[in-house]
Amino acid sequence: MVWGNYFPDTFSGVVVASVFLVLLIITWLWNQRHPLPNWISSVGTFLAFFCIGYGNFQQKLPQFQINHFSNQGQKERFHVYQVQIRDVLKPSTYHNKYLAEVQSIGPVSSQGVILLNLEKDSLEASFRIDETLWIYTKVSEIKSPLNPYQFDYKKYMASLGVFGELTFQKKQILSSHLGRRSLRGYAGKFRNYLVHQLKNTLLENREREILQALILGEKRVIDKDLYKQYAAAGAVHILAVSGLHVGILLFIFHALLRPLQRLPKGKFIKAFLILVLLWGFAFMAGLSPSVVRAVTMFSFLSISLAFQRKQSTYNTLLMSYFVLLLFQPLWLFQVGFQLSYLAVFFIIWIQPMMTQLYRPRNKLLRYFWNLTTVSLAAQIGVAPLSIYYFHQFPGLFFLTNLLILPFLGVLLSYGILVLCLAGLGENIFWLEKGLQLALQNMNDLIIWIASHNRFVFESLSLSFEKMILSYAFTITLVLFWKTRNRQWTFSLLSIIILSFAHTLWTKWSPEESLIVFHKTRNTLIATVTSEEIILLKKDSLISVQQEPLRSFFIQKDKPVRQLKFSSVWKHEKHTYIVLDSLGVYPSVKGAVLLFTDSPKVNLERMIDSLKPLAIIADGSNYKSYVERWKYTCQKRQIPFHSTYNEGAYIVFRKYP
Repeated sequence: MVWGNYFPDTFSGVVVASVFLVLLIITWLWNQRHPLPNWISSVGTFLAFFCIGYGNFQQKLPQFQINHFSNQGQKERFHVYQVQIRDVLKPSTYHNKYLAEVQSIGPVSSQGVILLNLEKDSLEASFRIDETLWIYTKVSEIKSPLNPYQFDYKKYMASLGVFGELTFQKKQILSSHLGRRSLRGYAGKFRNYLVHQLKNTLLENREREILQALILGEKRVIDKDLYKQYAAAGAVHILAVSGLHVGILLFIFHALLRPLQRLPKGKFIKAFLILVLLWGFAFMAGLSPSVVRAVTMFSFLSISLAFQRKQSTYNTLLMSYFVLLLFQPLWLFQVGFQLSYLAVFFIIWIQPMMTQLYRPRNKLLRYFWNLTTVSLAAQIGVAPLSIYYFHQFPGLFFLTNLLILPFLGVLLSYGILVLCLAGLGENIFWLEKGLQLALQNMNDLIIWIASHNRFVFESLSLSFEKMILSYAFTITLVLFWKTRNRQWTFSLLSIIILSFAHTLWTKWSPEESLIVFHKTRNTLIATVTSEEIILLKKDSLISVQQEPLRSFFIQKDKPVRQLKFSSVWKHEKHTYIVLDSLGVYPSVKGAVLLFTDSPKVNLERMIDSLKPLAIIADGSNYKSYVERWKYTCQKRQIPFHSTYNEGAYIVFRKYP
């Protein structure tokens, strides 16, 4: 799948996969009569998985689907798109967002998942899952980030299998009706019903929102300030229904149904009931992708536990991994999927060894010690990847997990009970009052923990290479701890030396680059050298902790020096001249011109006078001015760069 992602449409990749498949068939046929050595069987197995993964990933890409909407019609023209809502996303500032399945473009049948951006209207109601819309609009590509190292929403959408978007107003919706109900649609309807019924309980707004996130996976309504407190306390994973919640429920169901094992075929009955309860919880949570992933993973593990086949835990984990990617290969590149499996793998692998370090005799102390080792093992597994993606590490996670996780199972069970009773129209005063008190105390505890913000480490930088080296070091260290074999000592030293070499190479590798960022109503320019970053900005109120500067500086991980903004400067052999609203400029020929603050100039006359090498227009200019300048430059054959359309202007040079 990784090969298919980086080499999606190369003929050589198809040829290689075909050759591997032929070799696999020949190996299998030969092995029927002549037993082969183990290494040949291992290579054959690897090739089999390679072919399955490569082929499965390819057929999910739009260029290999004839009826995909991106291969039909003209993108710049308006068409009538028939789409069916598949998921409701968190709205942005100006749009309500949905994922939808394209059914047709005009009279032509079509397919593919697309992003819908509906302009907000205070009078409109939200569309429901399975609702079918006919929209008169045009398809467009999802925009890439305009500045380096910013969050790539286009890449994120691609990991969901979304490769285009429709942006439209309410008046462009020609018709709508509720289409044929899907299982996901029924689950979403049931979840919405439970959310509505919760409003009739005694739970206050903040506690009700937390309960909806905790059990139903409905995070969109959580108060922003409260969500930030959970993130600072390292407890945001509690608010996302994922492997943590499903794992706790599996443990509870496994303990409650243990007496069934005494019955004839009790193991089968117990395994069946656990699967029914787990998938019932998934249905209650709306069958969202994250819940389906977690329940699928723990369904395999529950079968292994029910039949007491602990030695095959790794195999069942790998099997669930394989089955999920077989149906949804793009999940391999989703952060949540990666974090979930890393956490579970490290818990299975490391936690039993940690429990051997200390064996308390007291049952309560043993419970807290086991909980501590589980939390620590999971954090060891996900820490490098979390820092790589999110550039922060909540140092308070250990305290949060120690204080919250022991009671999370009770809170989940309590919340599900109240939720089910509310769904049946039963409101028991003392139960709801107790849940309100429990959730309120949890919120207060989280806020208190988050107030110690000096333990939250932000703006951390970890490159992809360093992340891989971190995992290599961790895995090698655990193997050395487990086997006490001297060969792992040599491997550890090799990884440490390689890490130092990579750090030195990155730090001292000569680099010269110039970046004109895209920032609405502002001008930001940075020059990067091997030692530092030099920042020029017009507005002194803009902080380096604001985007797009924050992401860029974290990734570069170099000291920043701010200089007074200058209208003329040199980079390498070229002179750069800034023209602002005054329209005053020095008479320097052959320079690169940067237009800021919408200067009113006669561009034709300026080109004749200065003969510029290129013209740049950043985000501080009016778009109408930029379009007029672009037309003039095209007519005069002058290179023109607009940060509105092409993103940040970057001149990069890395010396050998």
